[in-house]
Amino acid sequence: MHSPKFLSERETEAVRAAILRLNVGHPVVNDRDFHVWQAYAVRAWPTLIADTNNHAIRVASLASGDVTTLVLRGL
Repeated sequence: MHSPKFLSERETEAVRAAILRLNVGHPVVNDRDFHVWQAYAVRAWPTLIADTNNHAIRVASLASGDVTTLVLRGL
């Protein structure tokens, strides 16, 4: 997931160029308008989000050391 820190990082073509330049080998979603960022209440870069088999979401902000578990209903 890419959530832009600067305006120049919002454009999908800029993200695509960075992916190619850095040889990123996994899919990257451009969250240019911070919809995913807001849905998971992310507050800092970098943050890791993992969905478990029972749909418990682990959110870990590496910047603050904060780890929170959320349970999503309806999944």
